[in-house]
Amino acid sequence: LLYSSLTDAAIAGIGACCPSLQVLNLSYLSLLTDISIAHITDGIRALQVLDLRDASSGVCVFVVYTTLWL
Repeated sequence: LLYSSLTDAAIAGIGACCPSLQVLNLSYLSLLTDISIAHITDGIRALQVLDLRDASSGVCVFVVYTTLWL
């Protein structure tokens, strides 16, 4: 399995199994969709840094956020 071939289903697994993850780098993953981002934000409550760089399109999205979950 190539790193670049991770799908929404694989990201759903990460979201479900890693709720304490604080930094996630998903750079250069061409198969990710809005569903992937929903799995990440719904499942990984401790996430502070999300890196979504894409070399092929020239787009760089680097999200840093801190949220207090009650």
